[in-house]
Amino acid sequence: MEMNRKEKQCYNAMARAYNSLREKNLPDDWAANAGATIYQFHYPKASKDLAIERANSLLRAKPGPNTEIIN
Repeated sequence: MEMNRKEKQCYNAMARAYNSLREKNLPDDWAANAGATIYQFHYPKASKDLAIERANSLLRAKPGPNTEIIN
C-alpha cells in the first residue's frame, strides 16, 4: 500500500526524530514519545494511544539508527 503525502511527511518527521535521538544514545521511550507527539501534530484528532501505537510501530519496524526516510 502506497503512503499518501501526509503519511510520508509524518513518517519522515518521526524517522528523523527517532534517528536523531538514537544517534545521541537516548532511551527508546524518548524516541517513542517524540514520535507520538509528531504523529499528533500531523493527526490532531488521533488519540494519544493511537499516536503511541503508531510511533512504537516505527521503532519495531526499524530498530536502530538510520531509519529509512521515504521520498
